[in-house]
Parts: sequence; structure tokens; C-alpha cells
Amino acid sequence: MNNILEIQNIQKDYITEKEKIDRYKSKEISSFWKIFEGKELILVNTEMSVFYVQNTNSGRFYNAVLYTDKQDNKLKNKNCLYNEKAYNLASQYLLDTTDIILQSNIRTSLREVYKGYLLAHLIDAKIKPQYVVLIVEQLLKLLIELRERGYFNANIKASNIMVNKYLNIKLVDVKNLIKKESKGMPISALGYAAPEMYTDYYDDRSDIYSIGVLLWELINQKCINKISMERHIDFHSLVKPKECSAALWKIIIKSTNY
Repeated sequence: MNNILEIQNIQKDYITEKEKIDRYKSKEISSFWKIFEGKELILVNTEMSVFYVQNTNSGRFYNAVLYTDKQDNKLKNKNCLYNEKAYNLASQYLLDTTDIILQSNIRTSLREVYKGYLLAHLIDAKIKPQYVVLIVEQLLKLLIELRERGYFNANIKASNIMVNKYLNIKLVDVKNLIKKESKGMPISALGYAAPEMYTDYYDDRSDIYSIGVLLWELINQKCINKISMERHIDFHSLVKPKECSAALWKIIIKSTNY
């Protein structure tokens, strides 16, 4: 008898989860739900709903991010990647991400499930200098790839980078990538954005500033926003961390020079 009750409870829970998924599905992307089966509703807030889904054809699992705010005012630069209707930007340094845009609004973002940690959670983990160099080297290779494709403004920051146990990196969110010839102020993270990002005089070299800030964080084991909420910091005025070699400090100063 107890086993029967347990089975009934499991069925009840499954139906409840299915009802949650159905409730937050969007009719506007009905074609998406013909291919992907919702397995779990992970997150719901005013901006998005996140589903754990499975491709019914390939069997692969993804995190599907459904954006619920149709008036997305964050996309101020009309030349950013998310205004290209739909895209699949493949790279070993990017999450396998496909975004579907309807009527110039971000509607859903399909991202592969990646086993790793946000770099922001590892800032105070005393990462060895040689590992720091390995992480930064991958970021530089990613910037080279993007530059060859005509994009920059990679939104490089500790909370946008995942690292697995082999120290392989993945840039999580690429919606603010813009074309090199675009005009208008790009979206960028406070503290990581080069000073010229707040003007119309910027180019793909501005990403190097962000890498310099990230390098400082990894060596200093402290998030930049914990010491300042200013748009940018004069790194010349900071004391070189004891753990930082003279060569690395020179790179940090040079890359954040303005």
C-alpha cells in the first residue's frame, strides 16, 4: 500500500512540474517546443525563465533561457550580436549557444550544459600564477577569433567566464558583441570597461583593458567591484600584490593604460 502511495505522489509531483513548464512556455516560439522537451523549470523572475530541456532528435541536454521582457532596453547598440535575428557562434571558448530573436526582441537563448565554475567564485581560491596565465591565454585566443570574425566587446568579466576542472574556459554570455564598424555606446560592465567605451572612440583593443582588470583580480584574489564602484581605476596608483611577478604587473599596467 505504501508503495502505491509513493508512486501516486511521484506522479503528482511530475504533473506539477510539467504544469509549471507549460505555464511559462511561450506560444511565440512554438516551433522551439516541437524540438525541445522541457524537463525542469530552473528559474523564473521578471526578466527570464530558465528551463532544463532535451533535444528530442539528438538527445542532448541544454539550458534554455526564455526572455520574458519584450521591451529589452539593454540592447541600446543596434549593431550588437543579438540584433542579427538568429545566430550560432561556434568556438571552443564559447558555450554552444543559439539565440532566436522575434521582432527585434531576445526571446530565447539555448545554451549547452557545461560542468564548471564561474570564475567569480574562484577569485579568492589562490589560483597559481601559471594557471592564471593559462586562463588569460585562452581569453586572448578567443579575442583573436572574434576579431577575425569582425566582432569585439566580449563582456569579459569574472562572472561571465566558466572554468572546468581542466582549466578550459567558456565565455557564457555574448549578447553584447558588436561589429567593429558599429557606432553608439556599447553595453559594458562597470569596472571592466575601458574608459573609451563611454565615448564613441573605441575599437577592439578595448577588450584588452578588460583582460588586464581580470588579470589583476586573479593575481590579487579580489573582485574589482569590492575596492571601487568607479567606472575605471588608475592601476598605476595601486600597490603591486606580493604574489604578482614584475612581468605580470607590467602587463596589467600596460593593458589598463589609458
